[in-house]
Amino acid sequence: MENHEEITGTSAWSPLELGTWIGKSQAFGAIAKSCTGAEAACLKQIRDQYATLIRQKFPRIPRRVSGYNLDELLPENGFHVARALVGSEGTCVTIMEAELRLTASPPFRRLVAIGFSDAFVAADAVPGILAH
Repeated sequence: MENHEEITGTSAWSPLELGTWIGKSQAFGAIAKSCTGAEAACLKQIRDQYATLIRQKFPRIPRRVSGYNLDELLPENGFHVARALVGSEGTCVTIMEAELRLTASPPFRRLVAIGFSDAFVAADAVPGILAH
């Protein structure tokens, strides 16, 4: 399977809606961009209580693909519950179905192997390579 994150973003950017099962007594239900009810109130309470810490200390890693995407619950990120759940590895909900934003695979691909004297020189060359 090929990874197109540089074109389409991480897997956290793909879900539009998730069909989930929350706990033994909760009904199967859809969690879209935002949700309502008791779950939403609880998530907003957690977000509000820890918003400052999330903003200050949550890693801003462009390719974060696992863990809790708590920053997706912040108001400036649209309180996107489905994105917040992606990568939680089933610790919050069980995802039963998903509606995703899909992107077409690029029609042409190239692989280039370049040798560098050390990792620092290679890292310095990345911006120029990505421009092409």
